[in-house]
Amino acid sequence: MSRARDLAKAGGVQQRLVGFSSHVGISTFAANVVMSGDLSVAGDLNVTGDLSYDEVTAGNQRITGISTLTQVQATTVQVSAGFTAATAQISDLTSGRVVVAGTNGELGDSGSLTFSGGTLTATTFSGNLPTTDLTGTITNAQLAGSIANSKLSNDSVSFGGVSVDLGASDATPAFDLSDATAYPTSSLTGTITNAQLAGSIANSKLASPSASIGGVTITLGGTDATPAFDLSDATDYPTSSLTGTITNAQLAGSIANDKLSNSSATVTAGSALTGGGTLTLGSSVTLNVGVDDSSIEVSSDAVRVKASGVTNTMLAGSIANSKLSNSSVSYGGVSLSLGGSDSTPAFNLADATGLPVSSGIDGLGSGVASFLATPSSSNLRSAVTGETGSGALVFGTSPTISSPAISGGSFTGRQEIDDAVVSGGFVVGAGLTVTGDLVINGTTTTINSTTISVDDKHIELGATASPTDSSANGGGVILKGDSDHTILWQNDNDQWEFSEHVNLVSGKTFQIADASVLSATTLGSSVVSSSLTSVGTIASGVWNGTAITNANLANSSVSFGGVSVALGAANATPAFDLSDATGLPTTSLTGTITNAQLAGSIANSKLSNSTVSFGGVSLALGASDSTPAFDLADATNYPTSSLTGTITNAQLAGSIAAGKLAGSIGNSLLSNSSVSFGGVSLALGAADSTPAFDLSDATDYPTSSLSGTITNAQLAGSIANSKLASPSASIGGVTITLGGTDATPAFDLSDATDYPTSSLSGTITNAQLAGSIANGKLSNSSVQFGGITVSLGSGDSTPAFNLADATGLPISSGVSGLASNVATFLGTPSSANLRSAVTDETGSGSLVFGTSPTIAGMTVSDHVVPNANGTINLGASGTRFANVYSSDLDLSNEAKGVNTVDGTWGSYLIEEGEEHLYITNRRSGKKFRFMLEEV
Repeated sequence: MSRARDLAKAGGVQQRLVGFSSHVGISTFAANVVMSGDLSVAGDLNVTGDLSYDEVTAGNQRITGISTLTQVQATTVQVSAGFTAATAQISDLTSGRVVVAGTNGELGDSGSLTFSGGTLTATTFSGNLPTTDLTGTITNAQLAGSIANSKLSNDSVSFGGVSVDLGASDATPAFDLSDATAYPTSSLTGTITNAQLAGSIANSKLASPSASIGGVTITLGGTDATPAFDLSDATDYPTSSLTGTITNAQLAGSIANDKLSNSSATVTAGSALTGGGTLTLGSSVTLNVGVDDSSIEVSSDAVRVKASGVTNTMLAGSIANSKLSNSSVSYGGVSLSLGGSDSTPAFNLADATGLPVSSGIDGLGSGVASFLATPSSSNLRSAVTGETGSGALVFGTSPTISSPAISGGSFTGRQEIDDAVVSGGFVVGAGLTVTGDLVINGTTTTINSTTISVDDKHIELGATASPTDSSANGGGVILKGDSDHTILWQNDNDQWEFSEHVNLVSGKTFQIADASVLSATTLGSSVVSSSLTSVGTIASGVWNGTAITNANLANSSVSFGGVSVALGAANATPAFDLSDATGLPTTSLTGTITNAQLAGSIANSKLSNSTVSFGGVSLALGASDSTPAFDLADATNYPTSSLTGTITNAQLAGSIAAGKLAGSIGNSLLSNSSVSFGGVSLALGAADSTPAFDLSDATDYPTSSLSGTITNAQLAGSIANSKLASPSASIGGVTITLGGTDATPAFDLSDATDYPTSSLSGTITNAQLAGSIANGKLSNSSVQFGGITVSLGSGDSTPAFNLADATGLPISSGVSGLASNVATFLGTPSSANLRSAVTDETGSGSLVFGTSPTIAGMTVSDHVVPNANGTINLGASGTRFANVYSSDLDLSNEAKGVNTVDGTWGSYLIEEGEEHLYITNRRSGKKFRFMLEEV
């Protein structure tokens, strides 16, 4: 032991200990220590370098308790208690495989378990993984044995209403064959009763399906509404039973008058006709026409107006407008029917002339007609109202104005002012246009408009004679509101100060030196430094800073299936709880699945074959078809006593032999159980002793077999003339056959009298008139325009028309009495046109009125006197006269008020002398001379 202490103190380069040595307390060796035997450390062993062994066995590298090793290199490491390592590496493990523990605690990777992309793959599996979590399908080879019916979702099949469990049997199934097809009738046994027939029997199934009567054959069920019976041998058919009519061809000869219900007609003479009476077929009557021999005559079998025409005396009354070829007149675009009236016709007077201005134009103001007739200044002044001044009309260029009165500085309308000086207030009631510079020298400029529009790109503030930053301090823009909203320049820190928030519209950014530094959602790329102490959620980006330790993460571990692993840590054999796991492919399973392992029945979609098929009917397991449509083409020995329903015609293989019928077939079971002749339908086995046949198509019935008589209604149409004894009639020399027509019969009216003209049709031509028609014969014989009535044939050379509604009178040619150039002025009332029309004017240029005119080069021939004393200025401080040319100068401020120096007022007269300039004080009477110095 003492040697050990010495060694501990020695601190040599290398120490070697042979045999077992004991060291008490803490020993420090400055260099390597080589142990030839075992080393047992009861306390802590701290090795700052490497700890190595010449021989490594299963038992000589055993560490009891818990130690922290910086690095361990050994063939075998046994840990009896907990083992914690920042990283652990086993060189013979394969990437992607799951590490599992062996029977002795050794670690190894499993060839049947792999983990990749979050998916655990196993080639075999043993345990209680629920089948509801399986994915994929189970093959036949994977099934451990047969599947019990109770494990199937559907474990039975049903055909024709008969259900049979898989593996069960029904030797005599009572199938419902209502939808079955192709069952051969040759395979039926027994007989078919009436009740089994599926309806009536088609004619094709019967040996004799038709009958024939009177040469007309008809099939059972057929119909012939108008059978053409051969009735040549029929007798005693009553005529009362006939329908329709008898044609001429059917009549044996002509019909005598006494055989007709009506054998005569009555001819009644109409207006201007005489004669007529009862006309029996075969006889004739005569109608006579009465004519007025003075105007009407019968010529060439026609009633005509004589060549002499119809005289006024012959006219029964006035002639309506509709009887005249022309029954209206038109003046100035206004059309008026004869007899009509238009009290205020709207004449178009575009071509009218000669309208007197003094009386022919309505609506002119007082004195206007005189001015238009004689356009002088005095006449214009008499016509115009609201004027100012008197004398001659004034034009704008070089006028001569006597005693003008100029009042105040208020102007109405558009004004042009050259170099005006306004010493008092100046109010513009309309728009103000300044064509030169606008200079305002006051202390406050107030603008009460809603919008200010400036063409200039710059607005200068603080533009004093010598602007500086100090003078600009506090300057800017002030928006008045509940409080001032300002943008002001602060000179102490060289910045603009905003009193309110600054809000950029969408899509705009804050920029410095043309580089974006901030938008609504993004810091500019030029912003690389920050003193932020906290940030919100960072959705994306690249972290280029130092690595983040687990301690700085809110969540530094992951957990799968009940196994938690810290980030950077590992668990080679995690005991996953897969009770809720899903998506494990069945292809990764090993072994087989027994019935006990099935969580329930197997759906049809999981079976390779999940359907059965009988007689052309396929049915899925568990499905049902209560009326399967079996194909029974090859089935045999099906007893007919088992059939339900009926047999249709299509199902019969051919005709039914009598031996096959159990008894007679009722009519209700036949497709066609009746026959029909001539509109009479009769059921098989029934009788009709007096059938009401429709014989419209029957032929060869002898009329000699008819009984009774034929009424008018029974005649098949009109009776031909050839069958009548007398088929024509004659009236007024015109003969016409019954049924014939003569649209224009040439009656002989030579003996007719008293034919009224009111019964005439057509019109009377001018040639037929005996002369002109007198006004008294006309319903309307006058016209009226503008309140003037004129009879046809008379005239009014100067009608006093009412022209209140007349339009279109041209002032250039339609009005007489206008002076030279007046029409031009009235058409275009410009100053130039007025100046051309007016005589004795003065000046030229624009027409001048008394309120606020613009006058160029005014010559005054009399005094110019203001309209008030001491209130009117001549010029202004900013708009001065260039020179004042005057004789003496008379000054007085008595009316204006005292001066601003000593508060008194004065009155002076300045007069010029040959050598001196004199001033006279009118108040004191004193006279003074200006002291002038020659230069």
